[in-house]
Parts: sequence; C-alpha cells; structure tokens
Amino acid sequence: MTGEADKGTLEAHIQRGQRHVQVNANEARRNFKQLLDRVERGEEIVVLMRGRAVARLVPEHGRKLRLPDLAAFRAEIGKGKTPSAELVREERDDR
Repeated sequence: MTGEADKGTLEAHIQRGQRHVQVNANEARRNFKQLLDRVERGEEIVVLMRGRAVARLVPEHGRKLRLPDLAAFRAEIGKGKTPSAELVREERDDR
C-alpha cells in the first residue's frame, strides 16, 4: 500500500523489535490483497474490531516450528535401572 492514497489510514507500530501494522476490519476487507502482499514480504498485520485486536496475519514461513535434535536430548537422559514396562506392570499390580 506504499504510495497509495489510503496509506495514512494504516497505523505502524514497533513491538518487541518487530514491525507490524494495525488496520481496522473494514479497511482490511477493502485492501485484503494489498495486505496479503505485505504479509508475503514479511510484515505482520494486526486486524482490529472496535479498537481491539481480533486477528493477526503473519507470513507462513514464520509459523513453522522446527523441532530440536532429539538424539542429543535422548543421549543426555540415560537409562534407568528398571525398564519402563516393568515399572508400569508393578504399579498396576499394586492397585
């Protein structure tokens, strides 16, 4: 929306070092394609209704969570003296 006549209606904010734009729901509806273009370029858009945030448009690549390498984690844990299956069996037998 840069350079467009309605640019002044978007409100840019800095929050925790990340830039995002706030836009009311009516404007989001009117300019949805342009908002999606901005999101695709990495911006975050917050949609407001009656001044309250109700939705957030974020780039898809920013939402994928990567799992840490679990092999290193497993190696740190070590093995117990008694196998888990045996412990569970003993617990059930005590009931």
